[in-house]
Amino acid sequence: GLGGNFLKPFRLIFGLFTLPFLLTGPYFIFQGLPHQATLKCDRVESVWVKCQTTDKVLGWKIKEQSLDRLEAVRVVEINFETGQLYQLILITRDTEIPFGLITSQQEKIQATASRLNTFIKNSTQPSQVIQQRQTQWHGIIVGSGFIAFSVVILRLSAS
Repeated sequence: GLGGNFLKPFRLIFGLFTLPFLLTGPYFIFQGLPHQATLKCDRVESVWVKCQTTDKVLGWKIKEQSLDRLEAVRVVEINFETGQLYQLILITRDTEIPFGLITSQQEKIQATASRLNTFIKNSTQPSQVIQQRQTQWHGIIVGSGFIAFSVVILRLSAS
């Protein structure tokens, strides 16, 4: 009847209001899922180190990359209002590639960079493997909350 037609514009407004929450919810959930980054390096010759990076989410491979000649590793600092975060940068002759997870643990990531740089220079060491794992529960919780909020608002506007 008359009430249903009167509420139609409000339902549309509520629907549009929930859209950003519905769209960003899955993104936050994906970011929060268990991530694993692996760097596997093998020495081809005394100064030639070949590497492969693998990124996995929930154990599924989502990205793989080969590096022909790893020359050095450095740590990059990313400044946020909440504080500093750090990530490894793999340096080859041609390019610089961000590797692994972004972390707040400066000492740990600096130690990893030092270990890799020592490996690159030490011609007797045949291989090196670095693995990083991370699950961000707050991402899963926030994403689930966004989706739940959207569903509740849409249900309320539909009734």
